[in-house]
Amino acid sequence: MVSTLSYKILFLLVNAYTLSPTTHASESTLLEVVCSKVKNADFCLHVFGSYPSVRTADLPELGTLAIDKARDKAAATKHDIVWRLSGPVLITNN
Repeated sequence: MVSTLSYKILFLLVNAYTLSPTTHASESTLLEVVCSKVKNADFCLHVFGSYPSVRTADLPELGTLAIDKARDKAAATKHDIVWRLSGPVLITNN
């Protein structure tokens, strides 16, 4: 579910470039604006809000974070699948 959410957020971040900065409420962070556009805004804020730097992040930084989260989740899923199929093995990042 995190991977799907990451892709949706990445899509919103790319499209958010077209938004005017005056569109956002002055009290809302960019993350809150982006997360308000996904199906489960609370989950989005929980997943991405755990990073201290996200409160001041701009669109490229949020995009990088979304890509990093999706990559990390994919790596963890791959490790889990390999482990379930063949027992515990060490997977190196090559």
